[in-house]
Order: sequence, then C-alpha cells, then structure tokens
Amino acid sequence: MFAVVAGAALAGTAVAPRIAGWVGPDNAPHIEVAEVEGVADALVPLPLIVDAATGTRLSSVVIDGVPRGARLNAGRSSGNGSWILPPEELPDLALVPPRGFAGELSLLISAVAVDGLERVSQTATLHITIMPHNRTPQIHATRRI
Repeated sequence: MFAVVAGAALAGTAVAPRIAGWVGPDNAPHIEVAEVEGVADALVPLPLIVDAATGTRLSSVVIDGVPRGARLNAGRSSGNGSWILPPEELPDLALVPPRGFAGELSLLISAVAVDGLERVSQTATLHITIMPHNRTPQIHATRRI
C-alpha cells in the first residue's frame, strides 16, 4: 500500500484534527480526513491521508471548494475553486484562506488511482473552521476509526 500524509505540522499553526475514518470500496483509494480549526489570515494545514489500494497506483488528487480569494500552497488551480495535485505534493498541504475570512468551509477531496487500465476514484469531505484573530484554536485528541 502507498500512503501519503498531508498537513503534517507546520510551524506557527494549530490543527485540531478529528479523524473521520476511511472511505471507499476495496480497490478505490482510501481517504482519511480530519476536521480542522485554524485562525484567520494564517496558513491552515490540511491533515489528510490518501492511500492507494494494493495493486493500484495513486495518480492524482483533486480538491474542490477552495473559496474565491483562497489558495492552496501546492498543486495548480484549474479554476472555479478546483485544484489538482500529484500525490508527491500532498505532504505539508495547507490552505491560505481569503484575507480576513472567519467561518466554516468544506473541501471535497477526490483521489484517483489506476488499476491496470481501470481508473477508480473516491471522495471525502474535509470540514474547516477558521476563527477570528481573537480566538485560540482548540486541539482535539485524534482518534482513528
């Protein structure tokens, strides 16, 4: 199996992961997501794990729902809030939120793997809460389901 861990601790940021669990059929990529808290105008690490099933090769990850004025620190924008990332760009993945933004947003994570000639995919939703400057993010215990 091939696992990529994204959003490893970035200096000066706080992540509050709560593992939501693995999703997907046997030959589809597995995506493990966590709910995240960050602070306005700061880099928000995106802790996710994308894992290709045995006998498959992870080919790409697409992240949809990046709000206008925001960007990811890796990959390339394909427009309309969609970003494409090769697997090797997932470590240390982070969201640069829109300037002054505080609130909640959700990103749709789609992973595509290749099994011979067959392409298989899986999706998961990553929930993010960005708090105003005057609040401190909470750190929650991680629990694997």
